[in-house]
Amino acid sequence: MNEEILTYIRYRLEKAQDALKTAKVIFPMTLDGTVSRLYYACFYCAIAALLLENKSTRRHATVCRLFNDTFIATGTIPREMGKFFTKMFEQRNRADYEDLVSFQESDVKKWIETTEQFVQQVSDFVKHQIKEKEIG
Repeated sequence: MNEEILTYIRYRLEKAQDALKTAKVIFPMTLDGTVSRLYYACFYCAIAALLLENKSTRRHATVCRLFNDTFIATGTIPREMGKFFTKMFEQRNRADYEDLVSFQESDVKKWIETTEQFVQQVSDFVKHQIKEKEIG
């Protein structure tokens, strides 16, 4: 794997961690902001995983589709993580673009926990793949 791609992958994984940390800091002061940051934590991880496969796009819907086609449909990453990523994509769109949207604190708190799982699982997968490619 080329060093430039590895740099981008590591950068995206760091951005995912930063977005997750920010979500935890601003919760529950701003629920829509928390939802947005949670989505971005997932989004950055998905981009890192897709870079392993030399797939790249900046369009959010395309990242979601490619992630699900590449890793969820193949069983590489658990189906519930793909469903959650899609759900957070939809919730982030609501939070950022719809008017008069409100979220329940209890829902957002659960989403924080699931985002932690998503980030952990996808980051572990990506790091494992990098090690495999370095060894192989």
